Amino acid sequence: MVDDTPLPQSENDSRPFPHFSRWCEQQASRPGASIAALIFIGLWLVAGPFYGWSSDWQLIINTTSSVITLVMVFMIQNTQRRDTQAIQLKLDELIRVDGEARNELISLEAKPETAVAEIRSAFEELRETVEEESGRGGR
Repeated sequence: MVDDTPLPQSENDSRPFPHFSRWCEQQASRPGASIAALIFIGLWLVAGPFYGWSSDWQLIINTTSSVITLVMVFMIQNTQRRDTQAIQLKLDELIRVDGEARNELISLEAKPETAVAEIRSAFEELRETVEEESGRGGR
């Protein structure tokens, strides 16, 4: 029996960080972001002689790159976490609807490491059995 209950829509999520994170992800993945970074670096290089290649001139690029890197780490982590959660939920749904799949694999990522190790061991034994049955185990 298929559950056709509609999933909740979160497109109108009012929390600012997920919205800002998704927006940054979309903007940073566009070619214009790379072009803007190259233009900024070019302007910084051109400004070097005007500032006498001073420490202040170097501090501008070091501070800017550090701040951008820090912010992007948080943005990337947020989007990867969200994407990973979505993939895990999709896999859980596929396991749930497949009659031959093992339901204990649902939400495996949330189980203790010992449970994951046991399942990994069972899959390794299964792989060895399949290899022996197919005649490839002797290589």
